[in-house]
Amino acid sequence: MNNTLQPENTKTSIQHLAIFLLEYASAQLASGGQTLRVARSAARISKCFGYSCHATFLSRHITMTISTKEELPVTIVGTVPDMGLNFRRLVALNRLSWLAIDEKLGFEDIQARFCEIMAMQNFSRTVLLWGASFANAAFCRLFGGDISAMLFVFAGTFAALAFRQFLDKHHATPCLSFILAAFVASMIVALAVLSGMSTTPQIAIGSSVLFLIPGVPMINSTLDLLTGYPLMSFSRLVRSGMLVSCIGLGLGCTLFITNLEMGSLTPAFPITNLWPDLVFDGIFAAVASMGFAVLSNPGLFLVFCSGLLAALGHSFRLYLLYTGVMSIIPASLMAACLIGIACVGLARRYHIPGEFFSFLALLPMIPGMYAYGVILSTIQFMSASTAIESIVPLVELIKDFLLALFIMCALALGAIAPLLVQHFVFHDSNRFAKK
Repeated sequence: MNNTLQPENTKTSIQHLAIFLLEYASAQLASGGQTLRVARSAARISKCFGYSCHATFLSRHITMTISTKEELPVTIVGTVPDMGLNFRRLVALNRLSWLAIDEKLGFEDIQARFCEIMAMQNFSRTVLLWGASFANAAFCRLFGGDISAMLFVFAGTFAALAFRQFLDKHHATPCLSFILAAFVASMIVALAVLSGMSTTPQIAIGSSVLFLIPGVPMINSTLDLLTGYPLMSFSRLVRSGMLVSCIGLGLGCTLFITNLEMGSLTPAFPITNLWPDLVFDGIFAAVASMGFAVLSNPGLFLVFCSGLLAALGHSFRLYLLYTGVMSIIPASLMAACLIGIACVGLARRYHIPGEFFSFLALLPMIPGMYAYGVILSTIQFMSASTAIESIVPLVELIKDFLLALFIMCALALGAIAPLLVQHFVFHDSNRFAKK
């Protein structure tokens, strides 16, 4: 028995379906969707109506072809809009593709539900400001900053993010927005540490711009590479690198104006008593995860779960590092695997794709300090007056870059491995529509 929904006017409906699926896939990508998940969701809806869907993804454009064996294919090209990260919308759009199958929705019903999803309200700007500011202050503590450094970072993040929201509201380009936000955040913190009130000025300066690091695009880039979408992976990697360069430019302006001398940083939580410090590390990791999760506009349930998973994974990685069992890269891999295993259970229990949990939980482990090290070493390398003076910063630059790259790969591979096992062992594991 054929359960597909055949439209009355096939020629017209295939065109309408192509236009809708292009808008649907574009909304998922713009909301932070991983490319393989977007392609499968679009193909799932097209299959409901007896069509096959094939799409080619680039960073700003999608080419989509809808076809059947009996008809000539329809190909349509569209642009991915700038919507900003929104995991709540992403979860709802993914669920819509399964509802179309399970409830045998008609085309008009799917369109109506899509419009409802796109009309979802985001968190208010005030919530974003406070959430990101607390998260960045927690990041500062995770890297060993003192209370004064945390307060400075909180103030700098709050002011810089408010300024960036103002720029975005007036349609400033992302590059300009990142440069100015990094400059404002680092300048406020630099002026504060010049007063001598903090015993960890380097960590304060380094943490001041970490809220700008594009963590979700960096994770998506790695996942796209692992799942067979090298073009999207490269596009997202280049865009992330461009934004990190903009952060470096804003930070470099602060260092040039204030004439601050920045030494190398060792990102580590100071441990004096193992188990209590592991608990505190987990608390700060949870605050950082939930605060930065708010920027992605997830539901409150995802925010809460991301905090618990981040505390579990970050404390486990710290334990492996402290006991000397593993270095930073394999420890990151094992911590991400632990988070991924927990996400499998949450996905099957609450019918939400596992990577939506893991993305947010991995944010505190994004190698932001190593990315900052790359920025700092680049500035020092370019300001060196002789070839001999440039050797040390060049070596540090390469070292920090490779560490950041391999940590990102370890995090993505560790998080996705349990989900892939789930997909091949439980063939119905992606049926996330039912509750």
